[in-house]
Amino acid sequence: MNNLLQRSRFRARGAAMLMVMAFAIIGGIAVTAWTYLLATRAIQASHMSDSVARHIAWGNNVAINQQYSLNYAFRDNVTQPELIATLSGGGGQVVASYTNLKAFSSTNNYSNPASVAAPFNNIRKQISADSSVYYTRTTATADASQTEHLLYYNFQKSYPRPLLGDLLMVYAKPSGAANTYITNNLKVNGRVVLYDSTADVTGVAANECLNLTKTGTNTTVDSTASATLLPQNFPSLPIFSAGSTGSNTGADLTGTLNMLDNSNFSVNSLSTDMTASSLGYYLLSTSSTTRPLVSGGTINSTTGEGYTNGVSASGSGSNADDIWVRSQSTPTYTPPVTSPYNYSWTSPLKSTTLLLQSSTLKHIQVVSGVDQLILQGQTNVADYNSAGTLQPLIIWVQQEVRDIRFVGENNRPIILGIGTGTGLTCYMSWSGSSTGSSGGPLRWRLHLINQYRNLYLDPPSGNNVTLTGSIRTNWSINSTNGSATTRFTLNTDSSPGTLVTLLPRDAWFEPLVVQ
Repeated sequence: MNNLLQRSRFRARGAAMLMVMAFAIIGGIAVTAWTYLLATRAIQASHMSDSVARHIAWGNNVAINQQYSLNYAFRDNVTQPELIATLSGGGGQVVASYTNLKAFSSTNNYSNPASVAAPFNNIRKQISADSSVYYTRTTATADASQTEHLLYYNFQKSYPRPLLGDLLMVYAKPSGAANTYITNNLKVNGRVVLYDSTADVTGVAANECLNLTKTGTNTTVDSTASATLLPQNFPSLPIFSAGSTGSNTGADLTGTLNMLDNSNFSVNSLSTDMTASSLGYYLLSTSSTTRPLVSGGTINSTTGEGYTNGVSASGSGSNADDIWVRSQSTPTYTPPVTSPYNYSWTSPLKSTTLLLQSSTLKHIQVVSGVDQLILQGQTNVADYNSAGTLQPLIIWVQQEVRDIRFVGENNRPIILGIGTGTGLTCYMSWSGSSTGSSGGPLRWRLHLINQYRNLYLDPPSGNNVTLTGSIRTNWSINSTNGSATTRFTLNTDSSPGTLVTLLPRDAWFEPLVVQ
């Protein structure tokens, strides 16, 4: 019996030892595996630390480069010494000196490069050779204390964005103004760009809509007006509509519209382009007895009637005249007085007609004394084709003219600036017939810049209007036609010619990073 008990205890002890040995082996394997895992995680963490440090170095250098570029690159005619921007804890970036940097007035382009070919053009999503986009270039590099040395080529680019397909641009509304509304009978065969998060463009039909506001989600409908268009809220570098001059720091990043007569940045103002142009300009004003101030014309100082190009004031206007000034008790085009326009005119009406097909017509600045402005286009095929070869014309309606008429069709490139003002309504009406096809829409080449005016567009009776050009506005654009059916269509001017040098430019920059 004792022997049996003793053998049983030996077997139990052996089994226990086997169990202990098994657990010891398993534990050893587990500890070894855990040790290897910890070592692997340590190696991974070390690599991640290097990766994070590299990303921080990249990010810091990108931030410094962008900040410096935004602070200095979009002045005009800037000269700055070399700068070392320092990061917290040491290190930083060396920015090369700027010498006569002119982003808005550069004449360099892809076919005439400053030193190297320009990179891609991110103002548009499609690939562009930048054959006409102007640019200047500066450089920056990480300094010697950085763990990784980066070289930046900063391309400051500028170009009139309407010629790249941005056809309707709605800028930030002026302080105290009502929310901007854009008529729902407008179709944009291009892109709508919004700087105003409160603008109502829900009825505008467009191919694309880019919302540059920080919080805005407002957008248009698609080209068929059948569905809401998803806005392109993709990240974008700031796009400037004006910069700073000389030693003044900063540039306009607020999305405001100031292109007609910007005293703080004259290089990108219509007033500067008009007065500097070799074409010359006429000043329409009652401040002189020879109204308007033109040479070779006769103006009756009592009645205010007259004609340019030597036509007698007692005669009648003809196709040979540049400008035809009249006082009419019974106007050819009666100003509207009904709601929502609400305009009361005093007889006799002082109307001024500009003959757009005249090769001797100069740029126009309307200062005072004009009740109604008539833009006389072309009424036959030969004149329409010939007008397309004439120099672009700037018409700056500085006076708050309440009534503007577009008669016939026009193939001459026109920049029409309206403003600045106080928001008073301006009635803009089209009349005539198409020279291209019977019953076809009236065709007008027109770039409209509207600052501080409430516009009412009146389409021709029973017909539509095709505008080849663009609209920039910081105020509402309404229509006297309440139908949602398309009455106005915007198309890109694909053959702008010298219009490129007269239209105000927008500017942006594109950094090219080289290791």
